[in-house]
Amino acid sequence: MVQAWYMGDLSADDDQRLPHKTEPFEELSLDQLKERTGCLYWKIEDEDVENSPLVEKIRQERGYNYKDVITVSPDKLENYETKVSAERESLI
Repeated sequence: MVQAWYMGDLSADDDQRLPHKTEPFEELSLDQLKERTGCLYWKIEDEDVENSPLVEKIRQERGYNYKDVITVSPDKLENYETKVSAERESLI
């Protein structure tokens, strides 16, 4: 299940991996997320994401001529802490 919500205020020292939900909690539906940000979501259950028929269908329908698969995990992503921190900075 996917959940999207408005984030509360963050300081530079906050751990960006925590939820940082607002109080009171304001959840967004996937339709609201798409309308407000253009962010799309697909649930891909294939173990072999690189060769997933659904990924290929999405690429064809949306006219994508590339694909990248990135596993964001400390044991899979080199320099995990640095990259996660850099991504947070690009979103703020």
